[in-house]
Amino acid sequence: MTAALGWSEQRGLAKLLAYGPAPARRPDWAAAKWFSVASDSFDIRAAYAALEEMVSNISPEFSTAMQTEIKNASTQAGIDLKRELVGSLGSDLLVAQSLPPSADPAKPPAVAQADTLIALSLENPAALTKSLEAIKRMIFEDAVDQLFTKREYLGQTLFTFSPPVPAGAPPSAAPGGFSYAVANRTLLLSFGSPAMVETAVQNMAEKRDSFWARR
Repeated sequence: MTAALGWSEQRGLAKLLAYGPAPARRPDWAAAKWFSVASDSFDIRAAYAALEEMVSNISPEFSTAMQTEIKNASTQAGIDLKRELVGSLGSDLLVAQSLPPSADPAKPPAVAQADTLIALSLENPAALTKSLEAIKRMIFEDAVDQLFTKREYLGQTLFTFSPPVPAGAPPSAAPGGFSYAVANRTLLLSFGSPAMVETAVQNMAEKRDSFWARR
């Protein structure tokens, strides 16, 4: 069965669907060993602007309150969240999944237990990096260096967030963490192990077999 959604004019909620023209860019660093890769063009900045417009039209009072909260958060973080965070994002989006490094290919885990990578192109990598550091400090304060492991990998800086294990619980009960890096004008964010971020960085540094070249 095939279904489609179309419109002649972007209005209301449709403005939030800020997809770009096909075909989407297919980055050659997407690894052949990943079992699922999808790329698309989605303008987050346009979607955010559409959200602001929609909220303002529905409830000017709520819109004012929302803008006040954003301004307060920006002041607390020491950055302009709208300009330096949202404004730094590009429109090339990639979502991929891979088996965790410890998985047995003969007995693959459920899809929900697979590692997942979300990659987004960046217009301003330096501003995005500054924004992420400011947000981390704002949320986690002095604990940020204990919760985020920082390491260099093939000339790039990788961060891994390891949430604390609840008191009295076994290590296996720890909430899932994530890893990220800003490399090649791209934000690489993986949930599960950091292996997918590492693989993407490897393939950016040295051309290897690409998912798109698989037969």
